[in-house]
Amino acid sequence: MSKIERLREKYPITERTFNKFKDSDTTTTKKYLEYMVKMWSQSSGQIGNTNKLIQEVLRFDSLLPYIPLKDIYHYEYSEFDFLIAMNDKAEEVKEEKTFIREDHCDVIFEDETHLLVRPKTFRGSLKYGANTKWCTASKNNPQTYERYSKNGLLFYLINKENTEDSRFSKVAFYMDKAVDPLAGEILFYDSKDNQVGTSHMLKSNWGELDFMKYTFYFRQVALTHFALLKSKEYLLEVSKNLAKIDFDILKIHIQNLKKSKDIDEYMDVFQQNLESFNNKIKKMTYGD
Repeated sequence: MSKIERLREKYPITERTFNKFKDSDTTTTKKYLEYMVKMWSQSSGQIGNTNKLIQEVLRFDSLLPYIPLKDIYHYEYSEFDFLIAMNDKAEEVKEEKTFIREDHCDVIFEDETHLLVRPKTFRGSLKYGANTKWCTASKNNPQTYERYSKNGLLFYLINKENTEDSRFSKVAFYMDKAVDPLAGEILFYDSKDNQVGTSHMLKSNWGELDFMKYTFYFRQVALTHFALLKSKEYLLEVSKNLAKIDFDILKIHIQNLKKSKDIDEYMDVFQQNLESFNNKIKKMTYGD
C-alpha cells in the first residue's frame, strides 16, 4: 500500500478535501500531507478552512531556513496557533537578515540615540515605521505609502532608546510637494498617527535644539527633492507630448507633399529640426 493510500484510509476526511491537501503538497515525498490531513481531521472545524491550513504549511516550507524547530511533526505543531506563531517569527527573522538598509532608505542623521531616515521603498517604510499606527507603514496598504512618496517628502524620526512618552518615540515628518520647502508647513505625526503641532514636539523628549536640527535637515532635503520631482514631471510631460505624434497621419502628409515640387525643401526643414532637437537632448544629457 502506497503512502497516499495509507493516509487516505487512516484519516476520515472527504475525498475532495484529501485530494486538495494532496495536490497542494508539491514536495516529491508529500512530506506535509500527513500533517495536513491529521490536523484537519482533529481540528473539529477550529482551523476555519482548508485554505488557511494549506497557506500556513506552505509558508512554513518557504520559511524553513529561518525556523529553528524544523520538524513539523514535532508535538508542539499539533497546535495550529503554534505553527502560525513560528511562521510569524520566522518572517521577522528573514526580514532582519535580508534587509539591506541602503536599498530601502536614506539615512539623514544617526547617532547612538537618534535616527532620521527617508524611506525609499515600502519595505523600508514598514521597517522603520514598525509598531506605529502610521498609514504609510500599514502592512496591507502599500498604496498609501506610494501616494505620500509620490506627492511629497516623508521622514521618520526614531528614538533608539525607550522614552517616557512612547507617543514620540517615533515621529513622522511630511510635506506636500506643492509647498515651499523653505517656508511651508511641515506636518508631524506621533506614533499613534495623530497630527501634532510644534508645541507638542517641543514639550516631548526631543528637545528644542534637536527639533530645530531635524526640521533643518528635512527642509534641506525637501529643497533638492522637490526640484527633482518637478524635473521628472516636466520630462514625463514632454515625453507624453512626443508620444502623441500620430505617425500614420504624418505619413499621409508626407505622401501628399511628395506630389509637390518643393517636397525636398519641407523635408530638409523637418529633418533639420529633428536633428537640432536630438543634438540639444544629447548636449543637455552628456555635455559638449
